[in-house]
Amino acid sequence: MGIKGKLVSAKSKVKKDAIYRRAYIWIALIFVFIGVGFFPSYFSRLSKTDLAHHIHAIIGLSWMVLVLGQTYLIGHGDVHGHRKAGILSFILAPSLVITGIYMTQLNLADGPLGLGDGRLGLAYENVGLLLYFSLFVILAFVYRHDFRRHQRFMVCTAFVAIPPAVARIPVFYLPRGMVPVWQADRLSLVLIVVITAVLLVNDWRKGKLYFAYAFTFIFFLVQIATVRLFLNWHLWLEFSHWLAG
Repeated sequence: MGIKGKLVSAKSKVKKDAIYRRAYIWIALIFVFIGVGFFPSYFSRLSKTDLAHHIHAIIGLSWMVLVLGQTYLIGHGDVHGHRKAGILSFILAPSLVITGIYMTQLNLADGPLGLGDGRLGLAYENVGLLLYFSLFVILAFVYRHDFRRHQRFMVCTAFVAIPPAVARIPVFYLPRGMVPVWQADRLSLVLIVVITAVLLVNDWRKGKLYFAYAFTFIFFLVQIATVRLFLNWHLWLEFSHWLAG
């Protein structure tokens, strides 16, 4: 099948799958989490925030806008516009990974590190998210002509915005100390597990399960189960010291 045939096929598949026809609505909800979660520590302090954090925030938001825009375009049958917008991913994806690593370095370098330090668990989650994001961006490109796989890989890349945003909500909006930071992090990961479980059930009802959601479901379950181990793992502490420089 030529490119033209694949575009027609993609339009047909979108029309048949209601949940992806309106996927941009669900992606837009992540912006709500981002706005609420980052308001106390970032959006309300823009003039007091350093340039590095601004650059990371702009790139991260730009990626989310790209995914939102692409899901909107494909949901309305504009496959050509969807493909043109995707060119931006070649700039945004590596930039997001690079700035994400730098943000992790800054956090680890903010004072002496020792076993049990919550920053070790946060670094474990962040490094995992960056690896996860990189893998799925690459797979989305590899399967760019396989509509069902491509759309799932791209949707999953948007999940990386959920943990840092959602974890801040109980920390900043509930009484201080009511929800420890590490528990808030776990709650944010649980939310992704729940979302992917729903998406897996949706695929199962349609007769086929896809790698993207199955991997995401297992990946975040593993992170939830192992994050506390990394707080007291000497090798991870040494790696964190190296990463912090």
